[in-house]
Amino acid sequence: MSDTFTILFVDDDLGPDEAVLRDYFADSRPEWRLVFAASEQEAMATLVSSAPDAVVMDVELTPGGREGIRLMEHVRRNFPKVPVLVLTGLSDARTIRDALLAETVTDDLRMEEIDPEALLFKEEILESGRLDVLEFKLLRAMFKYARVANPTGILITHGTDTMAWGLCYLRYALKGLTANVAVTGSQVPLEGYFSLSDALGNLKTALYLLNRLRPAHLFAVFNNGQSVFSGRLTKYRKWDTDAFEGRLAASASAEGITSLRKDWVFNPREDQRLRDLHLIRTGGTIESQRNGSDFGTLRPTGDFVWKYLNDPLSSFFMNAHRHDLFTLDSSNMSYEQWAKVAQEVERIGVAAADTRFDTSVKPVIANPLYTAADYSALFGLCGSGAVFATAGATPTCRRAPTVRCCRPSRRPWRRGRSWPSPPRCRWSPTTWTTRRVWPSSRRAASPAETCPWPTPR
Repeated sequence: MSDTFTILFVDDDLGPDEAVLRDYFADSRPEWRLVFAASEQEAMATLVSSAPDAVVMDVELTPGGREGIRLMEHVRRNFPKVPVLVLTGLSDARTIRDALLAETVTDDLRMEEIDPEALLFKEEILESGRLDVLEFKLLRAMFKYARVANPTGILITHGTDTMAWGLCYLRYALKGLTANVAVTGSQVPLEGYFSLSDALGNLKTALYLLNRLRPAHLFAVFNNGQSVFSGRLTKYRKWDTDAFEGRLAASASAEGITSLRKDWVFNPREDQRLRDLHLIRTGGTIESQRNGSDFGTLRPTGDFVWKYLNDPLSSFFMNAHRHDLFTLDSSNMSYEQWAKVAQEVERIGVAAADTRFDTSVKPVIANPLYTAADYSALFGLCGSGAVFATAGATPTCRRAPTVRCCRPSRRPWRRGRSWPSPPRCRWSPTTWTTRRVWPSSRRAASPAETCPWPTPR
């Protein structure tokens, strides 16, 4: 991708302000190339020849004319992914007001398609010397339409059994992310160019998003490349290629990739290519080969991902960099390995790795067969805290005398029955699970640890 962005100015009477604009942006934004058009016809020709990344236009290109409104309609209809800013004089405010108050500006341009914040006046920008405001508005508009540089992408190969844990860890550990990071794997090993592995679809979708998605996002790609997850992720099917379910951010089909989130915007530039693609290898099925000495088993020592990236998928990037961290089955991945992955991303220079996790906090799962002594033993293994997970109506044992119970023993709530008194503990609801942090000491709970019991439905 070219590092130059083209800005088209359409105005018939800029005069000396044209030189002022050129000088200012040559210093503040040397990557911006400014082109100028003085008429509606010249602007339409420049839209085709120069493919601008943003348009700044006047409303009246002839005395009393409305060429700017027609030109705005033309851009919205034929170049819908190009942002438009209006820079006009205060004398043209009536034209703008009449256009905005009308139900439709034209047959194809509706009022709600005009952003009020994209309306600027020459008296406030050019005559007052506030070109920094124009620069800010242009940056904001170009970011909204993904007209931004996307030079770096990171691809992490991971096993499937603990991929959900790994994605969750990275979401918390990576701070200030400035590049897209994709996590993917496969259910079937990638064994050559003619493999039947689901890795082919996963890798292709991941590379497309690393290349086209406006940074910065962390996501997982799976299910033959048809599902892209950005948050909650759970492996429901152990052997099927559509193994995962979770919070979808995008979906892929034969027609292309569809974004399901407003903040996921794809770069429209045809010449977009990553300058640097970083492959972080951790092992897993996608990197595995069949173990000849033990039929039916796999060992994560393959190298087909790197070969596949550098041949069929090389059109997505210019330079590929390889980071071989370890070759482990995902069932052997733990906190220490995920911390190394986060630190490797930090070394690449696109995020800060916060690996200061309190490993003494342990999960305790509610079980109706546990006794008070069992709970006391489990909570005794916890250090500074515990996460107590229990289903909404799962019965729990009587509270142990040596620990403060995180949830009172109770029967399922029914209409007409009073709700139990609130426990003194942190509370965060999910759809079916209640998680609470158990203080390790027996001190009185602070106001921050006291929360109301959820209102029954």
